[in-house]
Amino acid sequence: MEEIYRIHGKDIIWSEKGNLWAIIILPDSIKIDNWHGSPHIHISDKKKRISINDPYKVFSKIVVHINRESGIILSKLLGEL
Repeated sequence: MEEIYRIHGKDIIWSEKGNLWAIIILPDSIKIDNWHGSPHIHISDKKKRISINDPYKVFSKIVVHINRESGIILSKLLGEL
């Protein structure tokens, strides 16, 4: 399954295949997934673990964040995930 949403000029791509999932925020090139084990966020070349392993909850937090901030404030988003 793959779905694309547009919110405040951001494309959010939500992809799931079995137990694996990924959410990508463009044009910021932020990827959140569980493809390499535990859930984590890719920022540039680095990965930071997040506490949520439910793609629906991650997606919901991203949407609320983007709507509240009218975009992405990475430090705040990291704290929310």
